Amino acid sequence: MTSVGNYAIAFRHAHAEGTEPAVPRIAELLADPAFQPLEAWLRKRGVEREELQGQVDEFLEMVRQAALGGDPEASPEEAGASPASD
Repeated sequence: MTSVGNYAIAFRHAHAEGTEPAVPRIAELLADPAFQPLEAWLRKRGVEREELQGQVDEFLEMVRQAALGGDPEASPEEAGASPASD
């Protein structure tokens, strides 16, 4: 099972309890020294944090919508999402 599938399942369980799974924001992750190489990689490529966060948010929303559709193996592709390109 993929991380996307795992998130869809976690979302469905949390949704049934009236909550949502906690997903850290990009800024939180990049503030952690363990993610410094990723932060440097993103900076080198001129990736804007806000734009990346927006793409992540959109992707997660597509997974949530697919998960609410009842498919335990929901994927963003089934919800009409396409993977982000380089």
